Amino acid sequence: MKPYYEEDVLVEKVQSGEMDMVGYVTHHSEEWDDEYREYCNQYGYDVTAESSALNFLDLKDRELQEAMDEGYL
Repeated sequence: MKPYYEEDVLVEKVQSGEMDMVGYVTHHSEEWDDEYREYCNQYGYDVTAESSALNFLDLKDRELQEAMDEGYL
């Protein structure tokens, strides 16, 4: 089973070069891992491409901003 890490551990792994952004997304949580694969399949993105992971993170950022704007957070 794939390990999932806390946010601070993920950031440290990316900053140290131990992990790229694809790893960041796919080791964030089981939910994000599944969601990322579905997202890539839906839009025809390569799940191994850094650009796909960055696009996914942009989506998550927009979702967070919308939730904050609507008073959910």
